[in-house]
Amino acid sequence: MSALLDQELQVSPRETLWIADENSKALLQQGFTFAGDLLSNRWDIAKLAEDKAGRSFFSDFHFEELGRKYRRIVYTVSKEKALVHHIVNRAAEFLGEGGELVLVGGKQGASKPTRPRPHSASAAQNNCRNTGQNTQAPMHCRTAAAKRSMT
Repeated sequence: MSALLDQELQVSPRETLWIADENSKALLQQGFTFAGDLLSNRWDIAKLAEDKAGRSFFSDFHFEELGRKYRRIVYTVSKEKALVHHIVNRAAEFLGEGGELVLVGGKQGASKPTRPRPHSASAAQNNCRNTGQNTQAPMHCRTAAAKRSMT
């Protein structure tokens, strides 16, 4: 998982938000640097990222404090289904037009796979897509003008 996350973050533009969990610690301890912003609900992760990320935030995923929109949000899907729903539902608010939500994870460590549900025909044209042949490949979801929500 760490290698897949590392690969995804390396190709991310500077205007990327990385939503980091406890599984991100190993990557940060390896000396990894990230030009974008990091948001975590774990103090140790946010503190460790202070000199490794452009900006580091510690909160219970209160996105308003970030004060900007992103071209990409990279999120390792959590085991807690409510947390997954919260982050995916709020992501569209903090992605610029054409922005991308990248969901990293698989069935082994995460909740049941979920996708934003479009509320309009225009949003339905901006589907999520799997970037690889296996279930471990990241899921890329593009934003549309319509707000997306989870079922």
